[in-house]
Amino acid sequence: MKELKRGDMMEVFGEVDHFIVAVGSKLRSETKELIMLNGLSGVLGTKYPTLPAAMGKWIAETCGDGGAFYLRCAGKVGIIQNMDLPRNGVNLSYIGAGVLMLSQLARLHSEKKYALEWPGHTEPEWLLKNMFDKLPANVEVWKP
Repeated sequence: MKELKRGDMMEVFGEVDHFIVAVGSKLRSETKELIMLNGLSGVLGTKYPTLPAAMGKWIAETCGDGGAFYLRCAGKVGIIQNMDLPRNGVNLSYIGAGVLMLSQLARLHSEKKYALEWPGHTEPEWLLKNMFDKLPANVEVWKP
C-alpha cells in the first residue's frame, strides 16, 4: 500500500517539481476563473492571484465549465479533478482517471518529484487509498 504523508503539503512546495492540488471544474460565471476557495487550492489562489484565471482559461478551452479534464500537470502547480460542480460532490471516476494519468506521467518522468493533495473531502480513507497504490515512488500523496 502507498504510504500517505500527513501534514502540510505546502512544506514541500519548493522541493518538488510538480505540486498537484485537487479542484473541481466549475468556473466563476463573471470572470471564468477557476473556483479555488478551500484547501491547498485556496492557499495557492491567494498566494498566486493569477493562478485561478490561468487555470480557468485552460479548463474553458479544454473541457468547458463543469467539464471533465482529470489531470493537468504542465508546470509547477498542477491540478487533479475531484469533481465537476460542487453540488455534485466528489466523483471517484474523475479521481481514478486522474490518478491513472498521473501514474503514467510519473513513470515516464521518473527523475521528477510529484506531490499530490488528497483529493477526497469527507470520503473514508479506505475508499480512495487503493487508487494510489498504482502511483510510483516519485509521487507522494499528502493528507492534512
